[in-house]
Amino acid sequence: MSKAVESLENGLRQARIVYHGKNRLPIADTLAHLGAALRSDGKFKESLAYFQDAKEVTDDIFGPDYVHPNTSAILSNLALVCQELGDLKQAKEYGTKSVDVDRKLSKTIDGCPSVAFRLHTLSEICHAIGEQDEAVKRLEEAKAILQAASSKHALLVMILSELMIRYYLMGSMDKLVTTAENFPENYIDRLMEILEMLTNDDGSLMLRFTNYRNFQQLPALILGK
Repeated sequence: MSKAVESLENGLRQARIVYHGKNRLPIADTLAHLGAALRSDGKFKESLAYFQDAKEVTDDIFGPDYVHPNTSAILSNLALVCQELGDLKQAKEYGTKSVDVDRKLSKTIDGCPSVAFRLHTLSEICHAIGEQDEAVKRLEEAKAILQAASSKHALLVMILSELMIRYYLMGSMDKLVTTAENFPENYIDRLMEILEMLTNDDGSLMLRFTNYRNFQQLPALILGK
C-alpha cells in the first residue's frame, strides 16, 4: 500500500466520524481521492469500488447525476477505470453521463481542456466498441470546443492527429484535408509526422508534402494535384 493511499484511508476513517449525520461531501471527496490514488497504482478493481462509493454518497446528497463538477469528475473517473477493466459498455455509459453533466454546467467554459479530454476518452471507448462514427463525432466535438476558445493546447493537436488518421482509414479525403488545415502552425512538425506516417502506409494513397510551406498548399499536396 502506498503512503498516499494509507494517508487517504486514515483521512476517510476520520471523515466518517466527523461528518456522520452531517454534510457528507468531504467523505465523497476523500473516497474519490482514494479511487484516483489506487487507479494511479494500477489497482483498478479497488479504485472502481471507491469511485462507486463516492458516486453513491454524491447521489445521496444531490440526487442522481446532479449537475455539479464533483459529479462530472466522479463519472469521468468511473469511465476511465471501467475502460481499464475492459467493461467498455459501462465505460461508455459513465463517459456519456460525464459529458452530459459538463454540458449543463453553467460555468463550463467551451474551451476547457477537461471537457475536451472527457470527450476524447469517450471517443476512445466508442472506437474500442467498434462504433467508429460515434468515435469520430466525439473527436469533432472536442475539436470544436477547443477551437472555440482559440486553444493551442496539446490536446487539440492530439485530437487533430487522431481525426486525420480516422478520416484516412475511412477514405474521407476532404475531411482529412480540412482537419490538416486546422493544425496550429507551431505544431507543424507533428503534422508532417502524421503525413509521413500515412505516406508509408499501404501505398493506396500517396501524400506528397516534400516542399510543404504553408497550409494553403496542403490540399494539392495530399491529392497530388
